[in-house]
Amino acid sequence: MRVSDDRYTRDRERLDLALRLIHHEARTFTIRQWTGLSDDRIRKLYRSYCMDQAARRVARHRGKSPRQCAFFFKNAELNFQASQLASLFVVCGLLRGSDLELESLYRVGSLESGTLLCQAYEAYLEFHAPASISFEHAWFLLTALSRRDELGVARCNACGGVRLRDLLAKRRLACGTCESPDFNAAAEAIEEGKRIPARILEQLEPSTSMGGARPKATLEDGNRLWIGKFPEKADRCNLQRIEYATIELARRCGIAACNARIEPIGGRDVLMVERFDRAPTDGGYLRFGFVSGLTLLDCDEDYLDRERWSYPLLADELRRWSEKPDEDRIELFRRIVFNAAVTNNDDHPRNHAVRRTARGWRLTPAYDLVPAPMVSLERRDLAMAIGTYGRTASVYNLLSQCERFRLTVEAARREINKIVAIVRAWRDHFQAHSVSTKDTDYIASAFLPECFFFEKPPEG
Repeated sequence: MRVSDDRYTRDRERLDLALRLIHHEARTFTIRQWTGLSDDRIRKLYRSYCMDQAARRVARHRGKSPRQCAFFFKNAELNFQASQLASLFVVCGLLRGSDLELESLYRVGSLESGTLLCQAYEAYLEFHAPASISFEHAWFLLTALSRRDELGVARCNACGGVRLRDLLAKRRLACGTCESPDFNAAAEAIEEGKRIPARILEQLEPSTSMGGARPKATLEDGNRLWIGKFPEKADRCNLQRIEYATIELARRCGIAACNARIEPIGGRDVLMVERFDRAPTDGGYLRFGFVSGLTLLDCDEDYLDRERWSYPLLADELRRWSEKPDEDRIELFRRIVFNAAVTNNDDHPRNHAVRRTARGWRLTPAYDLVPAPMVSLERRDLAMAIGTYGRTASVYNLLSQCERFRLTVEAARREINKIVAIVRAWRDHFQAHSVSTKDTDYIASAFLPECFFFEKPPEG
């Protein structure tokens, strides 16, 4: 029998497809589905052709294949790529689209269909390197679109593009790329007491309050959840850039600050603050335990409980709660000094918290750091008591109870001097973070006022 006979040709095609799937890191079960080869033969192919490759060793994955549709909706970019891949399935003849209803044209076990699946995935790889969607996820996407019980496609009302749609979730009218600019419009409408357009309301989902008076929204981007802080029409300056620059200034001072970035949306700056109480998982997001300073201090926000709004009391609570109380108390002292140096007087107990980690409770990253320009040069107060002299944001008060933060007077002075040295260069720092000269001048009075350096309380 000649090698050119059909029997040998089909066997060669089967081996070629198996090798192609192995190079795409498909699981053994998937390769067996498409080629009909035994597990032993697949392992021998891998050992013979892939294990000893010098350029790139092909990984082999164990366990079950992906089966969570939520993976394709982790963020806007991943949803966009999955939509592209769905379009490639249609182009390659694996699916047929008619009025956004998809019909399966492939057959599992067919060498021709397996080859088309590889072609579609390889075309996707040409667009995206490194790939965010594995071959196994691509194969799952194809089967889910074929079943039409969880995934489908829809057309974006804003740009007209085809996007992947979760059939079991509330219907969204726009793709991730087109949704974000609408939030600026929603924030302005709420601020002015106007009605929010229905198309925007349908994109907003209820959740727990994030607090604060300014408009916010939880956004998903880059496999992370972010809190978007939007501008208000009445803003006298670009508070988003100012807060971002202040967060980065705190980081330079050795303070564990939250991750943040500026995102231009709809022609305006939006401050994106990463949520540190969530972590991505295969099925969505894991929620960490989170306890605010109000709970730690056993107090409320009304004036009757203000006597418990106290940094020394919070330091005492960290001794009970924190897995590393000494480190967290020193970190808290640095934040008090920084708040006093930049007049961040919105440092109420809700803006302090502990988070549950794998090993125990720890102080969360610092957040909501906004300088407040003030006229007074004789005295500045923070929202919480600092020491023996109440809320006064001066050196003598910062040192008055420093032992509650596990610091000697000498060690506390070193912390103060280090932070002051960095804050003195705040103008250059803000300029480097694209804060305008006008906005820099507007908030200048917040930084290192004369009263901050007072070594003793005023007489009388």
